[in-house]
Amino acid sequence: MIRGETSHYDVVAKESSAGLHQIAVEHAVPIGNGIMTCENRDQAWERAAVDRRNKGGSAAAACISLMELEQHFSSASRR
Repeated sequence: MIRGETSHYDVVAKESSAGLHQIAVEHAVPIGNGIMTCENRDQAWERAAVDRRNKGGSAAAACISLMELEQHFSSASRR
């Protein structure tokens, strides 16, 4: 998300994060939050570009790691 001239940015950022947290708690599943909150387009591109910070890729990698951990512990508990 890129901040605009109104408070809508703050509301959407807060509620999106709260919604993801609520789903994770209610359903006992790990959920990563890869929502980027940026002040402007330049900052968004800097954070999103694959050859730079790649925050989206980092968030996806973290989710995959959590899924792998869940599989590991699920299979270990069945033994």
